[in-house]
Amino acid sequence: MDDGPGGHALDRLRMMGLIALYGALSVFSILLIFAAFRLWPAIGEGFKVPLIALSGAVSTLIAGQSSYRLYTHLKRREYLHDHHVPLAPFASIAVTLLIASWVFRGL
Repeated sequence: MDDGPGGHALDRLRMMGLIALYGALSVFSILLIFAAFRLWPAIGEGFKVPLIALSGAVSTLIAGQSSYRLYTHLKRREYLHDHHVPLAPFASIAVTLLIASWVFRGL
């Protein structure tokens, strides 16, 4: 599994795993937005659903942007040891999950 003189096959695998993880975080944020809009009549209060939609959209954009950046680095063969791992998607999904648990708590 050697990609050349540096042996970056493991780094490529890590980057592909992070790309898949960030993609899954984006999909999960979209599903939270969908669930919030489907359950809007049961939630009842007006500002909670748009708050989930806003935080979910921000999480989706941040995770998608990080995934795209890692993909471009992978395509250019610039590996993880050259760049830092983006942690903003994890922070944004944590905030989204905190808001969603606050909103869906009463259901």
